[in-house]
Amino acid sequence: MNEIVKGHIDINTVVGNSVFIERKGKKIPLKPDSELEMKELSANRPQIEDGDTISTGSRCLISINSTGYNDKSEKYMNSAMLMVLSNSKVRIHTKKSEEK
Repeated sequence: MNEIVKGHIDINTVVGNSVFIERKGKKIPLKPDSELEMKELSANRPQIEDGDTISTGSRCLISINSTGYNDKSEKYMNSAMLMVLSNSKVRIHTKKSEEK
């Protein structure tokens, strides 16, 4: 599996009213795409950070995308997509946290 050395994690799609980012004991609710205008989709999404937990309730889902370089020379782009389905939790862990 290719690792992403330098990059970022973005939210692609949110479906349903029970999708949250849990960060440092706080729940950050995410509005579903259907409630936002096209220009608001990326502007109203918080950045996903190391240690965040993404949780989904019943009949909800979220897809996230990690994009960046898979080598330190920054020549080769790589991406990975993850879809979190209903009643699930995923904890985000980045390589940066291992290096601290």
